Amino acid sequence: MTRLLVLLILLFGVAVVAWRMLPKPAPEVVVPPGEAAPVAVVELFTSEGCSSCPPADRLLARLAAEARKNSEAVFTLSFHVDYWNYLGWADPYSDAAFSARQRAYSQTLGETVYTPQMIVNGRRAFVGSDASKARRHLAEALRQNASVTLALGVSPVTAEGVLLASYAAEDLPAGAVVHLAVVERGLSQNVTRGENTGRTLAHDNVVRVFETLEAGYGKVPLLLPKDLTLENASLIAYAQDAKTMAVLGATGIELKDE
Repeated sequence: MTRLLVLLILLFGVAVVAWRMLPKPAPEVVVPPGEAAPVAVVELFTSEGCSSCPPADRLLARLAAEARKNSEAVFTLSFHVDYWNYLGWADPYSDAAFSARQRAYSQTLGETVYTPQMIVNGRRAFVGSDASKARRHLAEALRQNASVTLALGVSPVTAEGVLLASYAAEDLPAGAVVHLAVVERGLSQNVTRGENTGRTLAHDNVVRVFETLEAGYGKVPLLLPKDLTLENASLIAYAQDAKTMAVLGATGIELKDE
């Protein structure tokens, strides 16, 4: 009898641990009624191996801070490319998929591939440290209503680091996709090789997780990096025409350590 009781207690403990590891149900999300409001999605292609990139990183950080302060619908994302890694410094935030994303923009917009490059709403590409162009294109984007309204919801992160996100995109046209990006601010890195040797680089809204979805709504488990600081992270969703790469709408929410 005692052995049976011990076995039952052990099984119960295992079940509790397993339950805690499962993603909690993400809330159902409803797209708010009304006309889609203007948004500006700012994508910066950068690298810790590029000596011209720190000014662009600082500009993106300023744009993000101003948007947060003024409650503007400006969503900034810092994509670290991997094609500078050959110089001896492997950017820890770089990803070959981000380099491929930049090449797709190059083919669509007829631009060369370089860093730092900033792209606003998938249509305006320019040198990423050019503050005047950045502000001009942001202002232009915020004068035009978006064509797609999005909504987001998340569950608490599991012990295994899984975030279950639910999303919905109203009136998502055929041929469009939805991107989900977890971005992290307040990052810094001491660079010991390459063009930025000896410098400490600061980064904001670095893309740590990026998923592309073809459905207009759904629930997606996102595996977060183990070193991600949740209270410094946000989840951004934006809809994009897969052919023209024009951004159709966007939204975002802050993540919390619950």
